[in-house]
Amino acid sequence: MTHSDMTHVSRKPGKDGWHNLTVDRHRKAINGRYKTKHQITIELGEPYTETITIESTEPFADVDDFAREILIAAKYRHQARRKQFIDDNREILRTTIVPLWLEREAFCAEERANVENLRKESKRKLAAGLRDLKSHNALVIALKGATKDDEYNATLNYYNRRIDRELEKIGASEGFNLSRYDLNELFDRKWWETSLQINEYRDKNRLDVLSKVKLEMGYFNSLYSLEPHNPTTEDILGNYDAIVTAGFGDIILAAALKKGDGIGAVMAIDDEQGRRALRHLVGEKRLATMLPKRVFNAITRHETPELKDISYHANTQKDTLIIE
Repeated sequence: MTHSDMTHVSRKPGKDGWHNLTVDRHRKAINGRYKTKHQITIELGEPYTETITIESTEPFADVDDFAREILIAAKYRHQARRKQFIDDNREILRTTIVPLWLEREAFCAEERANVENLRKESKRKLAAGLRDLKSHNALVIALKGATKDDEYNATLNYYNRRIDRELEKIGASEGFNLSRYDLNELFDRKWWETSLQINEYRDKNRLDVLSKVKLEMGYFNSLYSLEPHNPTTEDILGNYDAIVTAGFGDIILAAALKKGDGIGAVMAIDDEQGRRALRHLVGEKRLATMLPKRVFNAITRHETPELKDISYHANTQKDTLIIE
């Protein structure tokens, strides 16, 4: 190799992150410049989903510390955007999305109450000598491990799809969620009670809810050893002129049978949502005068209701058209 075949490269710092480059080859110079891109990508997971990519002309000195600071900054940015999104859509949340969510949660509470009814009925039969311990334990184990049937899953999916569609309409981001604690701040601490749908049925309209109320009242009376254990259609229609219900959508959580201005009987599904609905429907003072003390104490014990968050999961299924 001769001297003329040698290549010489020289580099000098330039402006704005650029480096000037000269290549001498065969005694001819090629001039140019280049810039090195340093990049860090941070993918956020729970409790929100976001990907941030940051580019710099300088190397990142301590990547772990830098990523930590970015995560903290992203958290505050996410919270600010989420708060603004909720404020911007307060009315649609209040009038459409929250009622849908409450109906879904009431549906889940009704299912939990049905399972509790089976377990407690078996326990009563065990105490009365009508069922042996082995059969009772087998039922309890089966109830705990039972998977939901197709009808339950289909209905739950129906509610979830409706909620997702409404959230999609207002541009909710993937992973958006609202808890009952968020709703305390969004509305007020009595938002659940003020959202309850109270309906009164008189005359022939009583038939619209009679079978459901009669069934649940039988469960309620059996649970608390109240008479009659199995109220009949004739009892309800003959002795009471109105049925008042509290619930969400088609789900009845609690009910009261009225004669004039008086209340002669009440019921609630065996779940905190049911007891909470009954307290709001009738009032604790009136319940204290019409229920035995042990039943009143059970009805008025305050528990944390089981409510899953309002959450949005974008439909990732895409229809693909292939043209050949």
